[in-house]
Amino acid sequence: MRIACIVPPLHFSVNEYGHGYLPPLGLLSLAGPLIDCGHEVMLIDADAGHLKIPQIIQRLREARVEVALIGHSGSMVANPNSLNLCREIKRATPEIKTVYGGVYPSYASEEILSQFPEVDFIVRGEGEITVTQLTSVLQSDGRSYHEIEGLSWRNDEQIVKNPARAPIQDLDHFRVAWELLDWSNYRNQHLPGHIALVQFSRGCPLTCTYCGQWKFWKKWRHRSIAKFVDELEFLEKQCSVGMVWTADENWGDDPALLHQLLAAIAERGLKLRIFCAMCAKDVVRDREILPLYKRAGIVCLMSGH
Repeated sequence: MRIACIVPPLHFSVNEYGHGYLPPLGLLSLAGPLIDCGHEVMLIDADAGHLKIPQIIQRLREARVEVALIGHSGSMVANPNSLNLCREIKRATPEIKTVYGGVYPSYASEEILSQFPEVDFIVRGEGEITVTQLTSVLQSDGRSYHEIEGLSWRNDEQIVKNPARAPIQDLDHFRVAWELLDWSNYRNQHLPGHIALVQFSRGCPLTCTYCGQWKFWKKWRHRSIAKFVDELEFLEKQCSVGMVWTADENWGDDPALLHQLLAAIAERGLKLRIFCAMCAKDVVRDREILPLYKRAGIVCLMSGH
């Protein structure tokens, strides 16, 4: 199928005037498995590319797109923009199936589907398996939407919320489609080189009241150290990335694993600047090995509590 992964136009000032636009890791994580299943996938980052909705629709028409995957960062303020984009896509090209995913739509799938008929499907939680199964059913493989875990959809006028999908255990099984990026859109505003968003682990065992990520990602899991460090080296050497943000909710949860990871990054001799989020208690825990943090390239730690 011909599929477009679309970041709606948001234009947050922190991106425009702060650190710069980050590649849409969530959509790229879905694009990798879709490409590997044989689909034609394109990325339309209307935010970083400063595209207006008519320009997005024109690209969809030119590429004869059949499925539009709309996603954004975890920010709630992006939801109205995403729903408006779905509305305009349906108005201009009603034959395109619209699929919406992310943290907020995972929580509010029934509400969104009941109020916004322009959204055909909502992928709840981790989407790598769900979107590949959905596109397979859309190609009429003989199965039904009822069989797809993690999918919310509309059966005539009835809203159907399929059972939740279990968290992905083998995070190394799927890849990020870095090849879809126009790297000129992802430059650090204040430092040399491109900027990227990466993820070593998913989930968090904590239940902080100010954060909803732990409900979304569920159990804490991680990639292999070797594959993650290989990806960092690829981004630096092949994509001229000079700075990365980690999308991990709590990559310091397992101290032994974290120390192995930092040592592996340091041994590779990369020049990347790493920005990451960690619990303050874990930073205090590691106060004796903070020089290792520095050797691994960590230049900024953001703490929630």
